[in-house]
Amino acid sequence: MSSDHDQLPPYSHNSDRLPQYSRLPEVPTSSKLSPNHYVTRSRRMALDLGQRYQSTRVPAFGHEGLVEGHVWIQNFENVGKISVTLTGAVASYFLEFGTANRPQVRRLVHQTHELWSAQEHDPAASKEGRSLAFALVMPEYIEGTESDCGRSIPLPPSASIIMCDAGAHVAYMVRVDMFRKGWRTHDTVKSEILYLPRTTTRYSRPFLPLPNSEKLRPTQIEEWSVLNIPQKAKTKPGILSKPGSSSKAPSQPHISLPQSLRDDLLVRLYLPHGLRYPAGRDILWSIAILFPPTSSSASSVRSGKSSASMNDEEAHALMSCVSLRLVCVSTIAIRGVASRRERIVATGHPFMSVPNGVTDDGQRKISIRGYLRSEEEEKDMSWGVPGFISVVYEIRVSVKPDESAGPDAPTWEYSERIMITSHDTGLHPGFIWG
Repeated sequence: MSSDHDQLPPYSHNSDRLPQYSRLPEVPTSSKLSPNHYVTRSRRMALDLGQRYQSTRVPAFGHEGLVEGHVWIQNFENVGKISVTLTGAVASYFLEFGTANRPQVRRLVHQTHELWSAQEHDPAASKEGRSLAFALVMPEYIEGTESDCGRSIPLPPSASIIMCDAGAHVAYMVRVDMFRKGWRTHDTVKSEILYLPRTTTRYSRPFLPLPNSEKLRPTQIEEWSVLNIPQKAKTKPGILSKPGSSSKAPSQPHISLPQSLRDDLLVRLYLPHGLRYPAGRDILWSIAILFPPTSSSASSVRSGKSSASMNDEEAHALMSCVSLRLVCVSTIAIRGVASRRERIVATGHPFMSVPNGVTDDGQRKISIRGYLRSEEEEKDMSWGVPGFISVVYEIRVSVKPDESAGPDAPTWEYSERIMITSHDTGLHPGFIWG
């Protein structure tokens, strides 16, 4: 590995930025490690992967990183050839009483390069020790794997995910093999490495007008992805809807509910366009609740009079029913059986509300605007290996009255998957991946 400090991913120098990761227990380590270099020794060889940094116990490389190193050979007597191999694999397994069972493994990368051969060199002239240099490039994509849409899948980062009943591990390794002639034992030295790719997106923060602003301009719809939030179906125990029966009576306000809580409310979620956001940045969001007018007359539409002529107390009660969360969903698949774990990353923080808005069509509108903090910069991101492991992020929104509204209160729920990248292209120009 290059000794140039700038060749490493910047985030690998800070231990707080490293992903949750456990080293492979079967990888040997030398008891005589150099304090300044990543060195692993065997009986006849020593593998040096470059300068050591305090934050990582094993070497770290970024996207398409150059894996450089040297192998010190004591002597070449009876040696047939020496090769270096870069390997990577993902393994998922069941956990039973803390023990891994029925694992499944898929190879992610396998590159082999011959460093020395007796056919090309004179072994008699190489009895003394010497150093062999090598350089391998981390590939961008998984070998021989494509997504459902035919696209290549990016090489996943080094990671460990442990759940109650399952676990998964993504690991990469550099191995040097010495093949000796005859019945003599071969020699192997290997070192685990960290792969910490940089994923980026260009995040353009949409414009949100502030209240009482003198420079107020209309919100540009092109800056937003507009998502309609469906109403959650209400089913009574033991009663199933008839197939094909789509017609229903016109919705009426619930007698047990305030006038604001109606079946015919329209709820929309506005997210920054593209649904791809960098970690560590605030994701702006806006929720609009529309009240269709009770009368279709032109006068009622122009005047903005609707069935939702709420007072301030009812308007604030409705706004308090809105919740928005960013959730990280980790899934491990083992032989067709999936284990799932969810973690709430952030909760929506509203910073502005407009309870008495009116659309261009004269509909009454309540607007709530806020932000979500999208994980930790340079550390968290979306990634996955199909059929083995995935880490995805979802924004979940719900408009759900409290229990005092009664069991028949309408509820709106929706989940939208988004992409989280480790970096923002605008903040880190020149480092683009994806």
